[in-house]
Amino acid sequence: MKKQIIMSVAALTMLLTGAYFTNQAFAKGGGLGEGDFANRFASHFNLDQSEVEGFMLEERETFKADREAEFTTNLDSAINAGDLTAEQKDLILAKHEELQANHESMPDSHENWQDLTQEERGTARDLRQTDREAERAELEAWADDNGIDLKYLNQHEGGFKGGGRGNR
Repeated sequence: MKKQIIMSVAALTMLLTGAYFTNQAFAKGGGLGEGDFANRFASHFNLDQSEVEGFMLEERETFKADREAEFTTNLDSAINAGDLTAEQKDLILAKHEELQANHESMPDSHENWQDLTQEERGTARDLRQTDREAERAELEAWADDNGIDLKYLNQHEGGFKGGGRGNR
């Protein structure tokens, strides 16, 4: 029994990474959502679904905290290298928080994609692309006004042209 739990936790840890990064793809394509994944995983390994969901949430929060710490560390390194000032770091952190708050306040526009026709999906993609381009132009102007290279603000997504989601 103990071996099964250890194996289950190890498998969950490995699968969680894949589930975390493919959640967007599931939402866009009408596939399994994260709740369905937790349910299937719990059923497969005969575990309590609420415990699996709790573990997944905990891991997501840990991952997010680690990325935030890395973001701040990278900004500190840029200050030490003379590439940024402390004031620019403060501006970047404030803009970063603003962008995250805006992102989190947006409704999940992907949740009903499976109910849309191909034409409606194309229209929705075009609207999202237009929104992203407007946000990009606004950020470029903000960065230019503050003498900041956008690479410092867009570390999480690899920059606008660095292979982040939405830029493929």
